[in-house]
Amino acid sequence: TLLLVLDKCIALRAKKPVVLVRAHSPTKDVLALTLRLSSGRRFKFKAGQYVFLQCGEVSSEWHPFSVSSSAEDNHTFSLHI
Repeated sequence: TLLLVLDKCIALRAKKPVVLVRAHSPTKDVLALTLRLSSGRRFKFKAGQYVFLQCGEVSSEWHPFSVSSSAEDNHTFSLHI
């Protein structure tokens, strides 16, 4: 239970608004999103990490997605949904 509470506290602190830079469909069943932090700061991540994404216009739920871009990308990161 303590780990669950700790996880939720970290998640609340880590919420960062993002800006959609690009959206396209590389195949008919995949949506590729390129995002950047609205603060303009670099989004730092490591291979295998994921982000929780919420689109308030569609749902109030948060969903996990693996980061699919290189950590070397400059100020943007990509998700494939």
